[in-house]
Amino acid sequence: VEQMPEFPGGEEAMHRFVYTELKYPKAAMREAIEGLTVIRFVVDIDGKVINPEIMRDIGGDCGQEALRIVKAMPTWTPGKQRGRAVQVYYNLPIRFALPEDDYIEVEPMPEMPAPMEEPVPKSKEIQAKPDLMIQEMPPEEMELAPAPAPEEPRIFQVVEKMPEFPGGEKARFQFIADNLEYPLVAIDNGIEGLVVVSFIVDEQGALQDPVVRRDIGAGCGEAALDMIRKMPNWIPGEQRGEKVKVSYNLPVRFKLTQGENK
Repeated sequence: VEQMPEFPGGEEAMHRFVYTELKYPKAAMREAIEGLTVIRFVVDIDGKVINPEIMRDIGGDCGQEALRIVKAMPTWTPGKQRGRAVQVYYNLPIRFALPEDDYIEVEPMPEMPAPMEEPVPKSKEIQAKPDLMIQEMPPEEMELAPAPAPEEPRIFQVVEKMPEFPGGEKARFQFIADNLEYPLVAIDNGIEGLVVVSFIVDEQGALQDPVVRRDIGAGCGEAALDMIRKMPNWIPGEQRGEKVKVSYNLPVRFKLTQGENK
């Protein structure tokens, strides 16, 4: 439209509102989930935000949290076309990033494309009826990620069907409990906490390039890596019906309990 809708106080005020209101979901923190969620909504002729919906999600309840923030927004300055207030679709990207003191990179990851981290594409303007001007992303631009080039497979962060441990989450937890060795140094020093290991699940489900992304010391990071290396092949991730490589973050909690080592 000729004059786009505006959050009261402008873009800087909107960003301040979003990140003041945002509460990182516990499920996302537990799984070390980060990335970009996109919410689409309509700014009505009176500036009210209506019909919000999740257009892109990263899981871990991040989409629902972004939706909650949008629903809590105050009235906007409405968009205008030819001097008249009109309804306008608006796409709002909200980035979820764990603070550094919660998520410490102890070793750099290899360079890899991250489709979900790209900026939201520019919208294309269409007119549905005389009194309703909308901005809408073409469906092909709103897909989770572009198809990988055959000659150089892309490594995805988020796909339509995420990789899965054989037997599901319960089987994965049992495998970790059976195969994770609590380092003696960590036991002697009472060290507990969360280790995060990142790896790639390839098109055949094999786990590649495991790397410690967050460590608590005393050999816990290496113990988590040893456990990952023992894992069987996973069910590979899929995008547009094709098996693809997917980068995966797995949190492993070390907790001492009386009479137990893990």
